[in-house]
Amino acid sequence: MSGSYLYKTQEEKYQYIKDVFNILIIRDINQKYKIRNTDIIQNLTDFLMDNVSNLTSANNIAHVLNSNNVSITDKTINNYIEYLCNSFAFYKVKRYDIKGKKLLSTQNKYY
Repeated sequence: MSGSYLYKTQEEKYQYIKDVFNILIIRDINQKYKIRNTDIIQNLTDFLMDNVSNLTSANNIAHVLNSNNVSITDKTINNYIEYLCNSFAFYKVKRYDIKGKKLLSTQNKYY
């Protein structure tokens, strides 16, 4: 981020980037899509950033969040991920077969 160079320590830089993300992305998504529970979308973004290189699905994410006493369905997770992709905070990566380089078709959407 362009303003992070103004800060001396790594913690201050990370806090600046987190604040910019929360203000520009999360607040705008909440306003545009009228999300009632803003903590869920914050938890979702944290989960997606922590698992950026792992194959996951909306069912898996919903299961993890529900095990942390958050009540949410996989359809809601799909919607929230679409919102994050529409805001260019995240991008979908399609799954490919290593041998044949063919796009794998599955029942679940993977992100």
